[in-house]
Amino acid sequence: MSDQRDRRFVRESIDSGLSMMQGDPRLAQRIMDRERTRGSTLKKRLSAGFVLAILLMLFTVSALAAAKGSNVLQFLFGRQSRDLPEIPVTAVHQEAAADGAFLQVDSAVYDGRALAFDWLIENRERDIPMYCRVEDFTANGVRIWTDGTDSFHEQWIPGLFSDGAWQDGEYILLPAQAQGADQLHIDMRVTLYRPVRPVWRMEAFQPEEAAELAAEGYYVIAEGEGFVGYDAGEGAWRHWYGGIPAEDMGGYQTETLVLSFDIGKLKADAGKLETEAVYENEHCTAVYETAQITPLGLYLTVRMTPKDTDFKNSRMMLTDGEGRPLAGADEDRFFPSVGEEYGRDGNALRIAQYVWNGITAKDLPDTISLTCFLSDGEIMVFPVGVRR
Repeated sequence: MSDQRDRRFVRESIDSGLSMMQGDPRLAQRIMDRERTRGSTLKKRLSAGFVLAILLMLFTVSALAAAKGSNVLQFLFGRQSRDLPEIPVTAVHQEAAADGAFLQVDSAVYDGRALAFDWLIENRERDIPMYCRVEDFTANGVRIWTDGTDSFHEQWIPGLFSDGAWQDGEYILLPAQAQGADQLHIDMRVTLYRPVRPVWRMEAFQPEEAAELAAEGYYVIAEGEGFVGYDAGEGAWRHWYGGIPAEDMGGYQTETLVLSFDIGKLKADAGKLETEAVYENEHCTAVYETAQITPLGLYLTVRMTPKDTDFKNSRMMLTDGEGRPLAGADEDRFFPSVGEEYGRDGNALRIAQYVWNGITAKDLPDTISLTCFLSDGEIMVFPVGVRR
């Protein structure tokens, strides 16, 4: 794939990501940073030991989830050291099947703003690898997007997952048009691509060997992921990660899986946090558009209108009411599942929204703040009362 092709792929990815930002804007800066990284450095090759560790973790998570009957909670919190939070989940147990694969969702949870669910895709013909691509989702007919927490929505099966089963999930802050409904109808669409040529799986990419195998009629998969092909512009064989299967694969057969399920909003009331009507300081005027906590997460959205400061190099962080780091905070518990810093109209309006999944009022001090750290070291604190 030529440098021009690389740039086109990155540009299309960024344009696609930025097109999401309607109503509830998506993570503009995060999308751009992630896609620039994907286009420039691509994905680091995983060692055999790390792949084995991933497989063991997935097996453990799957076994625990089956035992507890709450796969979505294992997806959300399975890597944390603390016990799983007590969140009521909806049993889904829906499956979409094609001739050679099936897609399964076991459980989900929806609190009016965010939707989370687990999913599993399995290749039933494991001797014939397929490239699996999660295409899109809709909620009550409104397009929603993959969660943005990773770029792990297209993979070979088998590939990194030698047992032919790929388990993952979604944690999605819904667009404004889909928020608040008592019931959601979810559609998930996945496309499966199978090469028509016999496949040769190459442990480490070797250009010369790839050329020889292709000349013998094989389609080459290297390192369990991505695409292998000849780049006429560079006059060399290349290995790249993430692309357009219909263009990068050559001959292929496709199957499409569409899975649907319904989920109701959590019955537990959303706890409104106590805020000031307006926050004034020498740098900005600010108001909280959202300040609430539900069984699924903490939601804080602050709108800042600048007076004399450019916020482009600022950063937002959850702190106590004085702007200090939370006592005992660790990345697993307080790192945002979804976060955005979004500027528009010449920086006349800046929105910072963060969601921490699974954080409850008892995890927090009496007063917290979504605090803005300016580039010169000064901070702007916007205190919120957790307990009256």
